[in-house]
Amino acid sequence: MSGFIYNILNDLKACSKIGDVIRKNDGQQLRYVRNWGEGWGYLPEGYSVVFVDNHDNQRGHGSGGLSILTFRVSRMYKIATAFFLAWPYGITRVMSSYYWDQDFQNGRDVNDWVGPPHDSDFNTLPVTINPDLTCGNGWMCEHRWRQIYNMARFRNVVKGTPVQGWWENE
Repeated sequence: MSGFIYNILNDLKACSKIGDVIRKNDGQQLRYVRNWGEGWGYLPEGYSVVFVDNHDNQRGHGSGGLSILTFRVSRMYKIATAFFLAWPYGITRVMSSYYWDQDFQNGRDVNDWVGPPHDSDFNTLPVTINPDLTCGNGWMCEHRWRQIYNMARFRNVVKGTPVQGWWENE
């Protein structure tokens, strides 16, 4: 691992794998993640940035395809993000994105190029904060979703402690 001594890398495989697990693709089950991280062939602890989605793969670019979870499947997205924030592997990054109208033609979103919310002069609209702490003006602000910010707090409290008392219902 000497080649990685000065690098921390985005782990793009983790995006699609956690999507497969949460979607139950190919018989995957959440209980299979008990050795998530190096046990799944990922980089050693401390060298990996893990995330559920990013600005490329949520639009179908790059790897992962239909395995990638985004704000459009919010329940599964929250579960996957909660797992990444709870599990002591890697540096977890939480996406904060914006809404765009999808238009699928021949299996591809032809609106995948659409940029952030803007006015008629293409000035980016400001993020507005709603009374329930979610965002408006077309901004999704996943980092403000209650389940996600509570898990970020949890991660900060338990940082550096191992998983204990793993239990699964076979």
